[in-house]
Amino acid sequence: MNDVLAIQQAATSDDEIAVLASAVTDYQEKLRDAKGYPRINALQQDLQATRQRLAVLFGERHGWHLSRSDFSPSVLARRGLFNGRGYHVDPWPHSLVDHGYFYRKDRKAAAVAAHL
Repeated sequence: MNDVLAIQQAATSDDEIAVLASAVTDYQEKLRDAKGYPRINALQQDLQATRQRLAVLFGERHGWHLSRSDFSPSVLARRGLFNGRGYHVDPWPHSLVDHGYFYRKDRKAAAVAAHL
């Protein structure tokens, strides 16, 4: 019975991912044509919420949790918690990580996903 539940959850998750990915494209198109601050702001918020949900689903597929804080490459390399100074001593290059999503497993740095 657990296998059936897992398959149903995966199917729902796959369907949700497809709908959310389509919504991202729709929001981007609407933003290109939008006029007026209230409309643009609302679309940007909807786009951000949709991307956030996709990021959460991506992490769940790998057993990771979306982190509330960023971490540096050295923290990820040693699967640490933080760099000990409370700020990034060695920041990610902007050309490599733009709009990064930082993931943790058991509170330790696990992965970084980014829009390239």
